[in-house]
Amino acid sequence: MTTLTKKVKFGTKEWANNQLRYAIRVLKGRAFRSTPEGRIEVALFIKRRLERYGFWWQAKEVDGWVHRYQKERNVESNAEKPDESLMM
Repeated sequence: MTTLTKKVKFGTKEWANNQLRYAIRVLKGRAFRSTPEGRIEVALFIKRRLERYGFWWQAKEVDGWVHRYQKERNVESNAEKPDESLMM
């Protein structure tokens, strides 16, 4: 299957929506092979980048998908857990 990709300017609303779609594909296992934890890490990376550039709505949607994924698979992310060795 050949897909035509058009260039999307970094930091635009269209870019943010593409990032959201990609994060969803990652969590559904349609982007690449990975462990469940690895998928969550990639999605959280995308979420943080969206937040950094002010796309709070898309970041919130990614967060919702991450929580749904975790609930369905009973998986936790190391990125959301504080490092207990630093707590002392």
